Amino acid sequence: MIKRNRQSVWIWISLPLVSAVWMGAASGTGTLLPRSFLLVAASLHITVQFWIAWEAALRLNSDRRTGALELLFSTPLSPEEIVQAHWSSLRKQFTGPIMTVLAGDLTLALIACRTRAWSGDAISEFLTVMLAMIFLFITNSIALGWTGLWLI
Repeated sequence: MIKRNRQSVWIWISLPLVSAVWMGAASGTGTLLPRSFLLVAASLHITVQFWIAWEAALRLNSDRRTGALELLFSTPLSPEEIVQAHWSSLRKQFTGPIMTVLAGDLTLALIACRTRAWSGDAISEFLTVMLAMIFLFITNSIALGWTGLWLI
């Protein structure tokens, strides 16, 4: 358990650092382009979604390999209760990271709106893309949790 927590800490320390370095390098050109903000948000989304997919399948799959899943099914727990426990575990593990990424999205959108001189409908297009990315992030996170459970 300690090793896993250390890995999580390194992931969450490295993501903002890489994003900050990248944004700093991009700002060396004089102005940050909207795609810079979108790319940082997308990279954070993809990283967390990969982590969700990994963890959703890993737990029950390792239990299946070791035989612990058969022991679990021999208990008086119903399949619905096992699925609810799996989702409860995923919620506990990923509520913080998902909320952190969503707060980062909001921060990036606010920074982009304040630091750029927008012309015409560019700001509404940017915010529409950000909202679509946020919606897809949440939807894909739920779908990845179900897919990981289904593939067991």
